[in-house]
Amino acid sequence: MRVRTIATVMLAALLLSGCYETTDVVIHEPGIYKGAKDPLLAVDGTAGFEEKLSERFMEGQAPR
Repeated sequence: MRVRTIATVMLAALLLSGCYETTDVVIHEPGIYKGAKDPLLAVDGTAGFEEKLSERFMEGQAPR
């Protein structure tokens, strides 16, 4: 009987440990991207890039 009670308590503790949630808070600064560098930013604003975007937009909007 005592072994069963101890086993039940240990099982309950093990199962409840899966419900743990970290309480760390990350405060982000608005307007500042801190992720990996985006390779598309190097070509953003170039004439060829803007032309391709315009073509893609027209392809999607023309059939409507």
